[in-house]
Amino acid sequence: MEVFWKQEEQFEGLVVLMGGFYLLMTLLAIIGNRFGDSGLSDVAVHSEVIAEGSIDSVLNGKHYNKGIRLHKIMYEAMIKLLLGHFEACLREDSLELLSDHKRQLDQLKLNLCQEDIMQVLESELLQQ
Repeated sequence: MEVFWKQEEQFEGLVVLMGGFYLLMTLLAIIGNRFGDSGLSDVAVHSEVIAEGSIDSVLNGKHYNKGIRLHKIMYEAMIKLLLGHFEACLREDSLELLSDHKRQLDQLKLNLCQEDIMQVLESELLQQ
């Protein structure tokens, strides 16, 4: 940055940005700041996803791997809770349709390729 500031005429029009890794670390810190006090840290520690001694540095974006792991697990847990409540709101006839969708998604997870994805997207089951 000092070279950039000392030789402004040479670097005119150049925009200095952080790299992708540091942008992701900043994003993890933003999420940690936003949701850390709302129970995210308690859930992470009590579920033993993150050790109590490292939860602060994870929420500050300092431990990249642990932070990504925490947010992936939290995302999956929230989606499972959301789907559970969604299933509870459905009528009986809709539950069968939902189980068919789940079966197709499970098959996609086992063998993920473009042609299988297109087949599922174009299926009559999804069009309903």
